[in-house]
Amino acid sequence: MKDSSLLKLALICSIIGVIVLFFILQTTELEESNISELDDGVVRIRGFVEKVTNKGNLTLITISKKELVNTVIFESVEIQEGLFVDLIGQVMDYNGEKEIIIDKLVFIDQID
Repeated sequence: MKDSSLLKLALICSIIGVIVLFFILQTTELEESNISELDDGVVRIRGFVEKVTNKGNLTLITISKKELVNTVIFESVEIQEGLFVDLIGQVMDYNGEKEIIIDKLVFIDQID
């Protein structure tokens, strides 16, 4: 095969692969976790913002969903207490307590 034919074939396969991955990610959803069942790993939590503390490029957010869970996002975020949020993040131990390092934070206007 010519180099140009191989290049076209590789480009087509790459584009098809990216499209397939996009559709797989759209149909895959992380289940919501209960706060009392938090274990190391990636979790999804929905709840109300109880407390917000901004410290430069760090925002500490306490989420309420029957229990309180401390979360951290390493950027400055404009967020108000009382908002309903959906977050995905990594559970970590910090000073003997569980907290979530937020990877994705979505503000929800209404409860599903």
